[in-house]
Amino acid sequence: MRPLKAEELEKVEKKLRQYVGSNYHSFLNPMYTLVLNNQKVYYVTKSLLVKAAMTSRSDLECIGTCLGRFTRSDYFRLKITALHVLNTYCVNKVKVKPSAEMNVLYGNHVLRSHLGGFAPDIKKNAGVLLTTNHGVPLGFGVMSKSSSEIVSTDGKAVVVVRHGDSGEYLRAEEDLM
Repeated sequence: MRPLKAEELEKVEKKLRQYVGSNYHSFLNPMYTLVLNNQKVYYVTKSLLVKAAMTSRSDLECIGTCLGRFTRSDYFRLKITALHVLNTYCVNKVKVKPSAEMNVLYGNHVLRSHLGGFAPDIKKNAGVLLTTNHGVPLGFGVMSKSSSEIVSTDGKAVVVVRHGDSGEYLRAEEDLM
């Protein structure tokens, strides 16, 4: 377990800024830090990190909240375990209709007909949090169209490309930790 190097931190920051935008500085406040353990990035309180330093590295499986991992090609990917952090700091939220919630949880992209509501100023390629009408987070993804383009598209057009959903807890349980 070690702190992130400069180039690793830059990749993580770029991905997180896509979702949390201007909230990045409140996300990474002085009480928290980002550490790397087995190619996975963890969001950890500094007090917990001090306590974990007393444990051997081989005995430490995970610590804090797993935000994501670096792939073999050195690309950072967010994991579904970061959903509650994104729920707190995400700038753009998209509501999904109750009839389409299971479609999202099965790992499908969000179509125009699935949208229950969205902000009028969301840009193309912006990271969004997918929620129910009651505010329960379902997953996250990236907008394939801006909110002004969504209005003029048909109901079968993909508007949010899904990157993670809560259904992954069941589909890929052994890969999450």
